Amino acid sequence: MGLSSDRLDVNNLPEAGNRFELGKVLGSGIFSTVYAAVDTESGKNVAIKIQNLDECSANEKDINEEYRILKDLSSHPNMPEFYGVYTNNNAVELWFVMEMCEGGTVLDLVNGLLLQNKKMKEEHIGYILRELVKALCFLHENHVIHRDIRGSNVLLTKNGEVKLVDFGQSRELKSPEYKANTGVGSPAWMAPEVILAENKDNSGEVPYYDQKIDVWAVGITAIELGDGKPPYLDIHPTRALFQIVRNPPPGLSKPSNWTQLFNDFIAECLEKNSDHRPCMEELLEHPFITQIPDNVQQEVKSVMSSIVDDVTSIRKPEVRIIKNGYLKVNQKEAAKPMHLEDLAALKVVSEDTVLDELQNRHLDGLSYTFVGDVLLYMNPNRDEPLYEKKHHYRYQFKCRSDNAPHIFSVADAAYQDMLHHEQPQHILMAGETKSGKSLNYGRLIEHLVFLGEQNHVKVNDIGLKIKCAIDVIQAFGNAANKYHINSTRHVNQTQITYSSTGKISGAIFFIYQLEKWRVTNPKNCGQKNFHIFYDFFEAAKADHVINQYHLEEDCRYRYLVGDGSEEQFRYQPTSNVKNFNKLLTCMKDTLEFTDEQLNTTWNILAAILNLGELSVSDDDDSEVKIESAELITKIAELLKVDSKKLSWSFLNYCVVVNGTAVRRKQTISGVYESMRVFAQTLYARLFDWIVNIINLKLSFTRAIFGDTHVVYLMDTFGFECFRQNNLDQLYVNCLNEQLQYHYNQRMFAWEMQDLEEEGMDQYSMQYRNNKPIIDALMNNPDGLFYMFDDATKNCEENCEYITNALEMNPKEPYIHVVSSKSFSVAHYSGTVSYQLKDVLEKNRDFLAPEVVETMRMSKDNVIKDLFSNRLTKSGNLTICRDKTLLVKTKNTKISRWGAALMSEKTPIRRYNTESRGEYSQTRRMRTASAVYRSSSMEILRSLADTAEHKNGVHFVRCLRATLTDEPLGFQPEVVRQQLKALSVVETVSARQDGYSCRISFHEFIQRYKFLAFDFYENVEVTKENCRLLLIRLKMEGWLIGKSKVFLRYYNEEYLSRLYETQVKKVIKVQSMLRAFITKRKIAPQLIKQQSANKRKYSTTHEEAALVIQKHYKGYQVRNKSGSIQIDKLDAKGRKRMKMVFNKWKGKSIYQIVLLDRANKLQDVVYFSLQVHLYNQHAISSLNNINHRPVMLKDVMSTTSVNEFLGSKRCYLYKIPFQLNQIDTETDKNIFIDENLTNSVDDCNWDSPLNRLPESTAAFRILKHSFAVRDQGVQVDITQGVRFTDNDYSKSQFENNRMYQKKEEKPTSRPVSDNRYNTKDNNNSKTITTANKTNINKPLAKSNPVLELQSRGKQYQSDYADEDDPPYNFQAILKKTNYKRPSIEGRTIQFSTNNYNGGNMTDRSYAGRRSDSVTRNEDVKRSKDYKNELNHQLSCRATRTEIIPGVMLEGSSYDL
Repeated sequence: MGLSSDRLDVNNLPEAGNRFELGKVLGSGIFSTVYAAVDTESGKNVAIKIQNLDECSANEKDINEEYRILKDLSSHPNMPEFYGVYTNNNAVELWFVMEMCEGGTVLDLVNGLLLQNKKMKEEHIGYILRELVKALCFLHENHVIHRDIRGSNVLLTKNGEVKLVDFGQSRELKSPEYKANTGVGSPAWMAPEVILAENKDNSGEVPYYDQKIDVWAVGITAIELGDGKPPYLDIHPTRALFQIVRNPPPGLSKPSNWTQLFNDFIAECLEKNSDHRPCMEELLEHPFITQIPDNVQQEVKSVMSSIVDDVTSIRKPEVRIIKNGYLKVNQKEAAKPMHLEDLAALKVVSEDTVLDELQNRHLDGLSYTFVGDVLLYMNPNRDEPLYEKKHHYRYQFKCRSDNAPHIFSVADAAYQDMLHHEQPQHILMAGETKSGKSLNYGRLIEHLVFLGEQNHVKVNDIGLKIKCAIDVIQAFGNAANKYHINSTRHVNQTQITYSSTGKISGAIFFIYQLEKWRVTNPKNCGQKNFHIFYDFFEAAKADHVINQYHLEEDCRYRYLVGDGSEEQFRYQPTSNVKNFNKLLTCMKDTLEFTDEQLNTTWNILAAILNLGELSVSDDDDSEVKIESAELITKIAELLKVDSKKLSWSFLNYCVVVNGTAVRRKQTISGVYESMRVFAQTLYARLFDWIVNIINLKLSFTRAIFGDTHVVYLMDTFGFECFRQNNLDQLYVNCLNEQLQYHYNQRMFAWEMQDLEEEGMDQYSMQYRNNKPIIDALMNNPDGLFYMFDDATKNCEENCEYITNALEMNPKEPYIHVVSSKSFSVAHYSGTVSYQLKDVLEKNRDFLAPEVVETMRMSKDNVIKDLFSNRLTKSGNLTICRDKTLLVKTKNTKISRWGAALMSEKTPIRRYNTESRGEYSQTRRMRTASAVYRSSSMEILRSLADTAEHKNGVHFVRCLRATLTDEPLGFQPEVVRQQLKALSVVETVSARQDGYSCRISFHEFIQRYKFLAFDFYENVEVTKENCRLLLIRLKMEGWLIGKSKVFLRYYNEEYLSRLYETQVKKVIKVQSMLRAFITKRKIAPQLIKQQSANKRKYSTTHEEAALVIQKHYKGYQVRNKSGSIQIDKLDAKGRKRMKMVFNKWKGKSIYQIVLLDRANKLQDVVYFSLQVHLYNQHAISSLNNINHRPVMLKDVMSTTSVNEFLGSKRCYLYKIPFQLNQIDTETDKNIFIDENLTNSVDDCNWDSPLNRLPESTAAFRILKHSFAVRDQGVQVDITQGVRFTDNDYSKSQFENNRMYQKKEEKPTSRPVSDNRYNTKDNNNSKTITTANKTNINKPLAKSNPVLELQSRGKQYQSDYADEDDPPYNFQAILKKTNYKRPSIEGRTIQFSTNNYNGGNMTDRSYAGRRSDSVTRNEDVKRSKDYKNELNHQLSCRATRTEIIPGVMLEGSSYDL
């Protein structure tokens, strides 16, 4: 069997002429249009498929195949009758004349039913599929494959018969074993083997496909008939093809609405392995097909007659892939190559293929491209219509592959992961300057605000406040240079906070590394000052208030244009005034800055501008003086300080000689440097203060709505390379270097490490490791920045010290000394040369204490706070909340309420408040490099908070297309260099072959078990259950290790899609059930209300008359009294009224005041009781020791008291801590030198990103508690604890058992390690003192202060900041429901504990034997450590106000 060898000869075809009368258009395809027509010779209604012969020449083979199939195989009842082929219009058109199918396509029938809110019955679907399978069986018997099975190619006649049409893509196979390898067809219906047909496998062979591709298309058509559309129809064809190959087979959208037979039929058709897929003849034997009744054809006919709507207008346009991977969407447009939206789908990965794909997309106006789950952005240098409101809705709660690549998809993914996984999400952008990072930062903020406000009631315009806050920060922190008019000159880490339901609640802004040198050096290389200076100056002139700030209109201020510079003044008065007015609206109206705060801000800006005009000279006596006394007076007036003191602080400084303060005079250069540093510091402190006020304003809504979830964003300066690069550019590029190292670790290094640890076969991952470069710059103690500090400490004035140090300690090839005045660094993005000029001066960054003390005497409280408040490790100013008015009111009670509302309850709310202050502004002065290292460490540490959660970070890589800023310009070599720097090609390979999502078994089962297991199944956390879950979901490409599941990025996206679908179903069921319960509850109330309303409106005539009379009389009285004049209340009346009101108000809040005082007094009583009990217990223990013999083996004859206690006697204020009979499991890591944790400079720069425990102890020690004492469990002390000596252990154990029978069972607290703590308490294994007797307890008595530290850390989450105060007394004094013996009035009898090295032993350990020799050796080994620790603690006193009026002060010591 087969087709004849006849070929279509176009030149010998008959002319149609006037034989056929064309009617309406029945349908339009890629290459042809189908018309309804009438054959005038026979009078039949026919359908004519018309194609253009010009296009037929390119598709000659397709037309020949279609002609042969129609000519030879049209005799089958499910094939249309073929009447002939003709030409027309002088052989320009080719006409195929076929049987007319009046019923239209089966897809029209489905759409018509959907318009009536109906769906097609399964019997009707089975009938259509049965007839379709019969037609395909007939084709396959004749060695023909259709290759374009879809709903629009299956037609119905007026009698309900099914016809298969459109054989343009069909091919004849020479024999049953013959196969094809051309990837053509409609994307959504294509089988996986068709998509992979043109890809060579590892063996180099090209895969083929056979007739079973039509079986796959039948399954997709079945879904189309059930749901109304096939899967992947609404997404880009390249994404559809990618998901068909890599994801599990699709299914019905709501499979529970259909029978199991129908679902099984689809599942058999959509078997991805073609060898396991049934053939077409086997489908005819499926029960779903065989059970179709005989009279279904008439039912289908009746259903067709019920469709009255015209559904041709809602047909989806046809999209087809033709040869060579080209995509054609209609007849008018030429076929276009398919541009990949995901570079991970590239067939060949190389630098050239990636570059070509990006160039093609860029020239087509497509700025965004995916690399797996990483987003690439190519800056088009033009405005694009991609950010309208409709795009916000399009990218709302969608999967990444549901839409085209967009920055909104990254925000949506972060928002969904935040809610689903309950983990903080980071969005990190990287790229060169002018690559579009700040633009995408703003778009991310917009969409995150939209997602947080959508489906929620907008309260307090939180989103508007956040956007205004960003405008303010950019006005004060952005500046222009010759390459970029709005360059970010700081690091802005933004935390967008959300409530537990996903409602946006506020934001926190952290500003790092402000380029404050720009304030006094705007002349360098076209660099301009910050925007606010120009905007403020022009607005002051426009509003004629410039004299109020002691400024002059015609003055060319040095800090605006530079001294002696030829650069033109930034003269843009109109735009500057407009920008300032916008800024003023944001600060005053939206963010509610007070007039006093705004006036202080403008005064400081004016004072900085005037500082640049000061000049210094010396007289004949070589005495340095400031020439303009009037100008220094104006500056002092603006800052509200004494002008003489301000002038003196610039001209003089004090040193201490032999214990006496001696005055020294500054040199001219010293005075200029002092004024420059003062101007820079003043602006930096002002900027920090403004950011702190913004954080304070946004804290109200966070306190009200909660901030359970958070998304982090970072807007930073890009990599820079100017003609002249200074210390500013070195800091900028070094931070980008560290961020690139963080990217490499997450993208490559940690994945390979996980594969190795899990015993998996590693695949080769090549990437450039830039760690040696950062080591050469920042390593302690021989890094370049430490060389800067050494030169500063040695008071070196020239740069030869640095070049000599680099020559003595060479760091080639990473740092190269070019000359005595410059050096070069081999950065990840290329080699950059830096000038050593002004490096030491900038690094010194020393503001004289005399200037600080002068500013602290300012009459302006804000300016005083700028120089009084402490600084954070990153050099930022802190804010004292109790000194700041949170609301615009003078009512102190309201402000106190605001301060209480702003109390930091969770670690996520910690911005730069006083608890983060660690450095004084006059002591322990730090260099610019030290501050930079600390801020870089804090940035990396914030990114490392989610180091174990790979889905918590979303990367956006920004590229600059051209250096000329031409719209849609593209310079290949410029882009190629950035691709190398950002490791884009390596990322493509990693996403193709790697496993970006690596989840532990416990988290995997907990997160996804409900997708594959029933609710009644007991799913244990095992490797086998993880594998079973993946198999049930029919996923491919995953691996399972020893403790983790390795998923590719599309596996994780598929799971997220299923997760979202199931959650929506759960929410739907919950909402319906809640609605039902609510209706049932309020039904009696509604009935009662309805009956009351009936009684209300059913009034008699008498009642109605009374109502009318009442209202009329009231009207008369109001008319009479309207003319009476009411005098204002006199002073005596107002005083009386105020007294009555205050008396009423006092009575109403009296009970609240009493309750508050009672709670405070109760806390004091509890605290005193704890101190008393501890003292009595210590005395009783010592007395009991004196009443019994001491064994000689327990006596250490070679020791002395000073060896344990040290040489210094310390006083001790008792600590409010229950130490009675509480067993403590300690870890030696707790007793770490506190100087190590407090000094960031002692930690290496990469410690936050090191995953090994031994290397992360320096920064993790403050975030995890290994030994926990819980004050929430009160221990009964009526029964004494005996020594666990051999003579007493047995009796003590028996006493304890008797006690447990008489009293309640004592609560045993687990000792947990927070590093390995999980959310599932049922599966976590805890160690308790009641059932674990093999725990080695430390014999050295723990230090109570460090115990308090670890105790307080228990109440902090993993994201707690290490700058928090060491004690959490509110948690320690927390009241519990446990009864206390002292409260019940029982007599307390104390007995002794086994005082082995000062260690207390719990009752459950009483029966355990202990070796005295080992005990003595441990004591000897611990005494040196204890001496050192006690000496450190004794030198550092503690003073803390635990409750109002009660101070805890003193040092701790071992007893």
